[in-house]
Amino acid sequence: KAGLKTNDLITGVDGLKIDRRRQEAVAQFRRMLSPAVGRKIQFDIIPDGEKSVRQTEVVFGKKTKPQEFSADDIGLVVQEIRDLDYYDNKLSTKQGVLVTDVIYGSPAASATSIYERLIIPSDVVIELAGMPTLTVKDFITTVNTVRSTKPKSILIRLYRGNRITHIAVNLGIGQKIKKGN
Repeated sequence: KAGLKTNDLITGVDGLKIDRRRQEAVAQFRRMLSPAVGRKIQFDIIPDGEKSVRQTEVVFGKKTKPQEFSADDIGLVVQEIRDLDYYDNKLSTKQGVLVTDVIYGSPAASATSIYERLIIPSDVVIELAGMPTLTVKDFITTVNTVRSTKPKSILIRLYRGNRITHIAVNLGIGQKIKKGN
């Protein structure tokens, strides 16, 4: 709607020039925008393949909340990966589900050493018990399958930063969480 297209270069926001590169530019851009519903923002852009700067205006709509799921018995809270999450968390993939929380005392919160947790927020789960988890819906389906088979442990394949790793989670350890207390 705003006239922005893939490969357009944004050079300024509301008359302020963007003067940084890569992640610094993303941070500067987010600070400049402070997007609020109804706020109008003017962008200076160089359209793909052109040499001249032109201006366009954007009005922010309501932010959508990503689909989230909490697997208390494993100890993970995950959500879909939005573009903003991808840049904020410096993720190396948009495929999978983003770990947003690890429930204290759960199997997933156990540690390999005093300094390294098995799973941490910003990990991206791509496989659970040998089944792909590219969306929250996939993750929910897989968790329900795991619950029905009641294994003692599960193998989780995930991205941590830019590397893929496998984590074995012992489902028999950790505090049992009781709902309603």
